[in-house]
Amino acid sequence: MSQPLDGWETAALLNCVRERIEGVEALCRTAMDDTEGYDSTYFLAEDVLRELGGGEAMTNWEKYFGTPERAAMVDTNHLFDPYDGYTGRVEVLFGGKRVFEFERQADYLEWLESEADDGKA
Repeated sequence: MSQPLDGWETAALLNCVRERIEGVEALCRTAMDDTEGYDSTYFLAEDVLRELGGGEAMTNWEKYFGTPERAAMVDTNHLFDPYDGYTGRVEVLFGGKRVFEFERQADYLEWLESEADDGKA
């Protein structure tokens, strides 16, 4: 029974993998440059690059506000209650679409520090 790596020297195999990874990274950077953060292609490319870089978890703050391009797409509405005199509800809009709503400011702040979801927004 032959092994899948028969005939490959370790150095040659590692070099081939390195070249493939560099190609994927270049493709992701091109996709991000072409879409400028405005669609799911940008997010997919960013997620792939994050995985290639070690796969650290991304917080919601990093996902929505972590780059100038992303921050420019986010609006937050902090709705002030004139009767209570404090900010209550918070809405988060991404690209003009409401993606999250929080009843309390504390919930919004907690969400910012929590791990981001699967990137559907």
